[in-house]
Amino acid sequence: MMPKITTALRRRQLDKQLSNYRALPRFKAGYIREIRDALGMTGAQLAKRLGVSQAATASMERSEVEETISLNTLQRAAEALDCRLVYAFVPKDSLEETVHRQAHQKTATQAENIFRSMGLELQSTDREERDLLRKELVDELIKQGGHELWK
Repeated sequence: MMPKITTALRRRQLDKQLSNYRALPRFKAGYIREIRDALGMTGAQLAKRLGVSQAATASMERSEVEETISLNTLQRAAEALDCRLVYAFVPKDSLEETVHRQAHQKTATQAENIFRSMGLELQSTDREERDLLRKELVDELIKQGGHELWK
């Protein structure tokens, strides 16, 4: 099992590495068509470079737009267009934010149960104390790390 500190460090490293990819454009016509057009290449010319029919190239471009294209086909198209295929999962937010959001959701019920119990014991808490307790619960869950966060 990977030590918790290593998991947090790796999460921060990935956040840093992936931050450059958050703003990649999504082309309505797809990357194949967009790059092909920018190069001034016809569908027939791309088909010849791929060793397929022009209809197959049109089908490839359509399947990219429909998000049904295979990675293998994208790789072949990228090579034919003298490009590199970059395949990555890019978090919508940072991985750190994702972990904190999950920890907040996971501990919300636990915090409310504590507040309810304290209220029954006439030990009500003010907003500042409640916020501090929520933060402590979140921090503890993140510190524990591992799979508990996602159960």
